[in-house]
Amino acid sequence: MFTDLKIKDEIVYYITEIQLFEKGVDGLGKKLKQYTPFTISEKKKKGQKFSNTTLKDTGQFYNSFRVDVNQGGEVKIVVNDINDLTEKYGINILTLSDDGIEKIKPKVIEKIKEYVVRTLHS
Repeated sequence: MFTDLKIKDEIVYYITEIQLFEKGVDGLGKKLKQYTPFTISEKKKKGQKFSNTTLKDTGQFYNSFRVDVNQGGEVKIVVNDINDLTEKYGINILTLSDDGIEKIKPKVIEKIKEYVVRTLHS
């Protein structure tokens, strides 16, 4: 049922670009551990944002985000975490915040309504 790629893309965008990149927080709203002085120096050299921890360097981590939904409707974020970022910053870096849920909820409800109507008329 939950196969809408646009909604899945919005979930990924909200987690990566809003929570992590813009705000530097996990899905619970907790500020991520600050970069070390060395990392800040390297980010400055690369012209990258360093005012908050973004977990974005090459973009590989962000680009690996995928939304999976099992048959029971459980939504799970799957990533290629080769640098063990979830171990260092916590599993909640993969969690959609309450704000994100509120932004996406109306679209999901609309898709569920469409699905129910389509199923009842089949």
